[in-house]
Amino acid sequence: MSEAAASGKPKKMQCRYLKTGGTQCRGIAIRGQDYCHLHGRHRHPHFRNCVSIPLLEDLDSIQVVVSQVVQSVLTGQIEHDAGTLALRGLRIAATLLGIRLHQERVRKTAAAATPALPPAPEPLPEPVEVITETDTGDVLAPESEYEGPGGKRELRKVWSFEKMLYNEHLRQQGRPEIEYEDDFPEEGYLTREELIAQREEMIDIVGPARAHLLPPIEAVADSFAVPGAPES
Repeated sequence: MSEAAASGKPKKMQCRYLKTGGTQCRGIAIRGQDYCHLHGRHRHPHFRNCVSIPLLEDLDSIQVVVSQVVQSVLTGQIEHDAGTLALRGLRIAATLLGIRLHQERVRKTAAAATPALPPAPEPLPEPVEVITETDTGDVLAPESEYEGPGGKRELRKVWSFEKMLYNEHLRQQGRPEIEYEDDFPEEGYLTREELIAQREEMIDIVGPARAHLLPPIEAVADSFAVPGAPES
């Protein structure tokens, strides 16, 4: 059981929508549902008789609709004028998608730690290998926890003395350490007695001469002890 589950925190799940190319949406699902806000409302095609139009959110979906429109025009399923109008709309969708992708690249470059160097390319998402079909005909990706918009859990590199003590406490109990910020328990890290004991051990490590460098135990205990824990 993960620390997040042990602390009673609800898991953040990933949207199970499958895009046209077989890749899974990287959005966070609405709690208790299979889809994110976007795909929960717009996942079904607008027309089912002639041209099936998915949500035009990537190049794969645009390419599929272009192929369907061209085929429908050539086979006489839709009028030439309607096909021309549809292709114009698809051109607009492709242009807007290109602008959005360019803006994302610019933003990532600006946020890079070394702007002079280009950011490392992100790995392309791979199609899922296992799918589930619901009673309503929807095809879903496997259930998985949400790992951020980039498809991977981002480490929040926020160091604190309290978190160091908490991981030391886990090591002494033979339990795995916690890496991700969201997995630290919200209700507190250690009891007051545990904090005092850990601080005394740290004093033995750093030496009495450097004990003043450690945070006062009162401030640590008041901020991070479990609510309702007995006071010494």
